[in-house]
Amino acid sequence: MDSSSPSAGVLTVTNGANAANQPTPGNGAAINSSDGTLIINSGTVVANGGLWGAGIGGGNEGEGGTITINGGTITATSGINGAGIGGGADGAGGTITINGGTVTATCGGGGGAGIGGGALGAGGTITISGGTITATSNGWLGAGIGGGSQGASGSIEISGNATVASTGRVGFNEYGGGAGIGSGGTDGAVAMAVNSISINTTGTVIATGGAAGATTGGAGAAIGQGGFDGGNGAPVLPSAPQGFTATPAIGQVTLAWSAPTAINGIAITGYQVSSNNGATWANASSPTGHTFSGLTGGTTYTFQVRALFNNGFGVAGSVTATPLANLAGTTTSIPVLHPVGLLLLALALGGLAVKRRRQTS
Repeated sequence: MDSSSPSAGVLTVTNGANAANQPTPGNGAAINSSDGTLIINSGTVVANGGLWGAGIGGGNEGEGGTITINGGTITATSGINGAGIGGGADGAGGTITINGGTVTATCGGGGGAGIGGGALGAGGTITISGGTITATSNGWLGAGIGGGSQGASGSIEISGNATVASTGRVGFNEYGGGAGIGSGGTDGAVAMAVNSISINTTGTVIATGGAAGATTGGAGAAIGQGGFDGGNGAPVLPSAPQGFTATPAIGQVTLAWSAPTAINGIAITGYQVSSNNGATWANASSPTGHTFSGLTGGTTYTFQVRALFNNGFGVAGSVTATPLANLAGTTTSIPVLHPVGLLLLALALGGLAVKRRRQTS
């Protein structure tokens, strides 16, 4: 295969080593799948793209094609403006499926994503169901996974037992930073679109958005939108838990809720609750409720609850309640008679009873 020019067909790498390097500037990807299908099952693959090309995927203006990684140790680094794995400069990510292996994908410079679109390219369709994935945009504005600079996120699904670390690139002046997972940064007045993001894995997902530009470019979200000129990218988060209620009792309040209706495909790992309007948080004792005890009766508290996922927390719901006063702490004095007094009382009552019998006889 000529790694410096587009080529069609299917490439399957099995139980071997494929070192595809292109150290000199050129317009091609190291392994070009733009017009075909690439399947990697195992082995060691090192792919360093040329100028404007992806490490694995498209050359200049080429999308990523169809790329499937089932295993192996894969290291893919783009040249300027290409994605580590995905589109070349101006190219969308194509269809990228990672089912396993250890995959390190890096945009070596310019505006490409780690995995997804090249500069100005959308993320394409990215499905990760296994393996250990590290995706980094080392240029500017690109997402770790998703769109290149000024590119929409495309469709991103992370599931199974995949473990992912994804880092978006810092903004530049009026250009916003790229999302950790999501869309790239832009110098436009609105953020680039997030088409679809679903995260439901038993592994760990760590996403870090790119920092703001030096002037007016905003920061990228960890999961969501890249930053834009004048604002930060909005995160994609679970909505507030539903049906949030608070039932007061003596010195305590019992909270109850149900799962958020909109979780945006993100796997919820637990819930946190607060009794002081979000100043401090504690893990909830169950997925549907929690009881705060030791509260001051007659004092109104503002309670909150929010869903947790493995990269942060969702929108909080809020409710107020006033626990009841602890009446058990109030005492009433009852006089206690001396034994002699009890005897006199008994005699008096006995005499009263005899007198009543005489009156009725």
